[in-house]
Amino acid sequence: LSANTIYYYRLQTWENNFFSNYSSVINATTQPPPSTPFSIENSHLKFNFTLTGNQVTFNSLLKKDTGYTFLNNVPSSKLWEVALRTLPLVPNQYPAVQKVYQTDCLGTTAQNIASAGNTNTLTIEWNDCRPNTANAANRFNLKLKIAVTNGDPISRWNFEVQNQLPNWALYIVSLSTGFDKNPGFDSYLVIPATGRLIRNPQFTLQANPVPSGGYGVPFTNWQNFQLFPYYHADGNGIYFATHDGKATYAKYNNLFGFNNRYELQTAYYPENSSITTNGTTYFTPYPIVLGVFNGDWYDAAQIYRNWAEGQIILERGKLEIRSDTPQWFKELPLINIGFLPQPLTNQTAVNNYVNKWVSIKNYYGLQNE
Repeated sequence: LSANTIYYYRLQTWENNFFSNYSSVINATTQPPPSTPFSIENSHLKFNFTLTGNQVTFNSLLKKDTGYTFLNNVPSSKLWEVALRTLPLVPNQYPAVQKVYQTDCLGTTAQNIASAGNTNTLTIEWNDCRPNTANAANRFNLKLKIAVTNGDPISRWNFEVQNQLPNWALYIVSLSTGFDKNPGFDSYLVIPATGRLIRNPQFTLQANPVPSGGYGVPFTNWQNFQLFPYYHADGNGIYFATHDGKATYAKYNNLFGFNNRYELQTAYYPENSSITTNGTTYFTPYPIVLGVFNGDWYDAAQIYRNWAEGQIILERGKLEIRSDTPQWFKELPLINIGFLPQPLTNQTAVNNYVNKWVSIKNYYGLQNE
């Protein structure tokens, strides 16, 4: 063999090895991380998730008695949201808020199921979640715990936030869900604030939320209304509620429309949200409850009522039969004053409003103050 032939052979061998290795490196870096399905279930329901890298997708809820699967349409990046306030707070200035999602978590994500008696609890843990990914000194770990009990058609969801945030205050922790529409039937959702029904919320809600009442979204509830069932006309339903037995003020619910899906955000307000709570763990004080039922809003309300009647706020029974409530309070007419007409310069609107309440005063025989 000539020297040129040997040189060419060696060059070809080197090129083949180089490009083979280079191709392997490129393929390794461009391939998506493997996806691992996992779930938690009992005899009534099954929640299905997927772990891809360190991101978790809540895929679906299976209602076992009918075999219907509700698909969760909320993007995995918005499964949960943690809002933080920058510190120190500036007097007379609304604090700047930074929202953190699971896409801002740099550590590993793990899941496991633990059993205690008849209850299984799925724990999903995200680690090293940061308001600023370049700043390792401010971070938190978050756990989502989902408990299901044998024979119980509802599950209970709670958060834990392990706080390592010396320069931020924990402000809001929230969960977002939103389910598909059965193509063969109308679907209905009880909405926050008003408690009325919306038919086919996936398509009838505004695609771009319009500010309403200063809250920034069409339907917002800062009050203690807690029940938001979603169901199809064929009777397959999802029971969704916040089981807050003390009726605290530490929550709100937002409903968003996106033209082809809806999103219900349920949030907690942690205490001490104006100071650092670095080194502590925040535990949500009551569960978000997610389950299945058959029927419509009335049947969901019966589930809620059965729970509510065993809570501290109702343990003494109705006011009309309680001996610790004075008679004058039982007979006191309670009236919702509502909202003043705007603008107040519209004299006709003001007169109509005043005359309405004068009529109510006369009906009840109230005295002028």
